[in-house]
Amino acid sequence: FLGSLDWEPNIEGITWFINKVWPKIISKRPSTILHVAGRKNPNWLKKMESINIKIIGEVNNAHKFIQSKNVIISPLFSGSGIRVKLIEAMFLKKAIVSTSLSARGINITHKKEILIADNEDNFADCVISCIENNKLNLDLGNNAFNFAKKTYDRLTVAKKFTTFYKSII
Repeated sequence: FLGSLDWEPNIEGITWFINKVWPKIISKRPSTILHVAGRKNPNWLKKMESINIKIIGEVNNAHKFIQSKNVIISPLFSGSGIRVKLIEAMFLKKAIVSTSLSARGINITHKKEILIADNEDNFADCVISCIENNKLNLDLGNNAFNFAKKTYDRLTVAKKFTTFYKSII
């Protein structure tokens, strides 16, 4: 998980994940480690660190952090806007497990570019699937990258902006 830890939707999401989803993952995959990174790391979260939960705090390089992990999670249930961290993870060919709200605004498809789950059992199953199924992990990452390149690449965005701009002149 990577996100600002002073933003209420992130706090709500990571708390839900640690309290409700993480025990289900650990019961099936006891050697799995959750890495939580983000600026403004609260003391209560630091206290949740354990052998299977590493509270990193702020990282110097978000891309290096994302790249070093097998699965990226985005468990959000409130807030709005496009999740830039999801798009970054897509460009880095990472498997992503997200809630539907977190993926809203990014026209991606469940089981193609991302796995979407809105309850604790499904979210845990999706994370475990990515951990255990290397082909699924790679396919999601490659599909996500292709989608992000087609949709959010700088040249693509510039062309769309230019076309829009010309249409209003």
